[in-house]
Amino acid sequence: MYLPEEAVAEVLTWVGEHDNPGTSIVFDAIWREALDGSRDYFGAAELRQSVAEKADEPLRWGMPEGRVEETLAPFGLRAERTLGEEEEEEGRAIYLRRSDGTLHDRP
Repeated sequence: MYLPEEAVAEVLTWVGEHDNPGTSIVFDAIWREALDGSRDYFGAAELRQSVAEKADEPLRWGMPEGRVEETLAPFGLRAERTLGEEEEEEGRAIYLRRSDGTLHDRP
């Protein structure tokens, strides 16, 4: 969400060109509508305000809500699974576990 769209495209292009059947990536993204304010997500207005106060790292890119597959397909990628807010704890347990077994803070 802090990278410009061109940088996101470069990363996804690189990953798409270097796929391996046993390889996957995990990333988080923010919905574009949360960035532009066209939808009223819980905490989105506060996030935009907080980030705006810190001009050194603005929010720049968001994925269009409900269009994960459409966004990834041009790069030769597909979503194995998409975890929404409802699956947050499940996602933390799977993807945010430290080597000592403890969980990272909520994203």
